[in-house]
Amino acid sequence: MKKLIILLMIISVMLITGCTKNKGSFMDFASVKNAERTMVKLTNLMEQYYVENGAYPLSNETFKEDMRPYFISYNRDNEPIDQWIDMVEEVFVDGVLHYETLDPKVTYFITGRAKDSDNTIVFCRPALPHEESEKKE
Repeated sequence: MKKLIILLMIISVMLITGCTKNKGSFMDFASVKNAERTMVKLTNLMEQYYVENGAYPLSNETFKEDMRPYFISYNRDNEPIDQWIDMVEEVFVDGVLHYETLDPKVTYFITGRAKDSDNTIVFCRPALPHEESEKKE
């Protein structure tokens, strides 16, 4: 009988410690979905930036400065609302996105770590690289 009680206590301790990490919880799924949602929006905004400027941002150093204005929306009173904080800084670990490009006229790659228990990496890139406007012969 004592062995059964000890065994049940050990099992209950293992269950309690295993469940406290909250891995795979709805909060984790929500964090990853939120990061993916930001990446979808960012993909669309990057294409808008490309159309307006003829290229993607040049480097990681200028990325935030170039893209942050695209996250500004306006309320009914025409006051600006900066969504960068809610959609990037609150969604990704340390509020950081990593941007890189080999050729800003062709393609880019953006990664970030979601704020879930595993810090899941999410990314975005263009569906197809843009062809250079001038064909080399």
